[in-house]
Amino acid sequence: FFRFQAYLWWFEMACSREVDVMAQLKHQICHYLGDENLPWDYHTLKQMDEDGWLNLSYLSSGAKMQAISTDTWLLEAAVTDEPTLELWGTGRKAMVRRRDPLPMPLQQEADQTLRDADVRTPAGHRRNMRGFGAGWIQEKYCTAKGHKGGQAQGPVKGKGKGKGKGK
Repeated sequence: FFRFQAYLWWFEMACSREVDVMAQLKHQICHYLGDENLPWDYHTLKQMDEDGWLNLSYLSSGAKMQAISTDTWLLEAAVTDEPTLELWGTGRKAMVRRRDPLPMPLQQEADQTLRDADVRTPAGHRRNMRGFGAGWIQEKYCTAKGHKGGQAQGPVKGKGKGKGKGK
């Protein structure tokens, strides 16, 4: 009886940790692909193909993601569980993208980032230099449309020249 209780306790703890890790993974991925980060993140935009797909292994290679979890299955489950994201494929070939496009002013910022960004400039600094602070996004787009700031809103469409892999 005591072994069974110990097993149940361990199982509940393991499930609880998995749910917590998935929530952290979803939060981080939504940040990377969200309205407040993506239009100014040169490196992520450069890795996306013309339809907005991004290799999941690119996202999982970052230090923040690896600190949360290196489990590919959990990462895929987190993306599948997030309604604002799409997952295609599995394993090393898994791809992720936003379901809905960036709003036009933010898409124009993404295009400009790809055209003339200094790759050494952090995304947040680039965003604020152009007058698109988090407050602007929240006030002008997210609050008016009922979206939460920083959450992924959809795939990047209509990218400018030089967009995509190998270009």
